[in-house]
Amino acid sequence: MSFPHGLGEKDIKAVRVAVQGEAAKAGLSPQHGFVLLFVVDELLCNVMEHAQAASAQLSLQASSAGFRLTLVDDGRPFDTAGLAQKAAGGDLRNAEDRRLGLNLVGRLVDEIEYRRTPAGQNQVELAKSF
Repeated sequence: MSFPHGLGEKDIKAVRVAVQGEAAKAGLSPQHGFVLLFVVDELLCNVMEHAQAASAQLSLQASSAGFRLTLVDDGRPFDTAGLAQKAAGGDLRNAEDRRLGLNLVGRLVDEIEYRRTPAGQNQVELAKSF
């Protein structure tokens, strides 16, 4: 699945429906489908709220064994790589921690990579094996 989207309410709903469809088609269990949907929701929330992006491109490859997704957006740079490294040791009980969502994502996936593309876009890649 790969498609560009704006980041309005209708766009986010369309992404969620598409991700749920891909999870079912790939044979992900309901629990694993929930992990995938949570990760996508958190990434899109960060792109909208923190990067203030106007559009994003989501690419997803999923199977019953896991998933790999890439999100590219046109927002401001965000030090996801540095925060992802800190996420593994974060304290989820600390409600003041602004990295709470990224902490959860970091604990749910096996790999997180961030880079700023030469075209000036944010690119986040995540992978999870079940």
